[in-house]
Amino acid sequence: MTADINWIANYIWGICDDVLRDLYTRGKYRDAVLPMTALA
Repeated sequence: MTADINWIANYIWGICDDVLRDLYTRGKYRDAVLPMTALA
């Protein structure tokens, strides 16, 4: 179960790195991560 949670977390952060790189600074990712997580 922990491996599944880690996989999901890494997947979401990977999307953030790819999609939000130019839109947000790395410290501001959290402003978009929670809504993205809720949608997933």
